[in-house]
This record gives sequence, structure tokens and C-alpha cells, in this order.
Amino acid sequence: MLKNLGKKLTKEQQKSINGGYTNIFCNTHRDCWESIHYAFPGDFSCVKRYGSFYGTCVPN
Repeated sequence: MLKNLGKKLTKEQQKSINGGYTNIFCNTHRDCWESIHYAFPGDFSCVKRYGSFYGTCVPN
């Protein structure tokens, strides 16, 4: 892990860090990890705003 220290991130890695997955709408946590092909249970959570019918996927 330390051997990668100082290397530039790929566009996909940077997108995930910058919250690029927040445009995925969900109703449950399961919707998140089924929509993102390399995600596993616990990697993303479905966060709903108060009064909203749906939420967005946020990395944990």
C-alpha cells in the first residue's frame, strides 16, 4: 500500500473520491451495491434527506 504513495490517481479513482457516485438514486442500501459493479455490502450507504422519497448512494 505504501508503494503507491505519491502516485497520481486514475480518473475513475478520483471520481469515486470526489463523490462521483452520489447521482445514483436508491431506496435501500442494497440498491447502491447492486448498481456499482465493484461495490460490496457496507461500501456504500443509501442516504435520504428528510421528506425525500429516494436517497443517493454515498461511500462509507
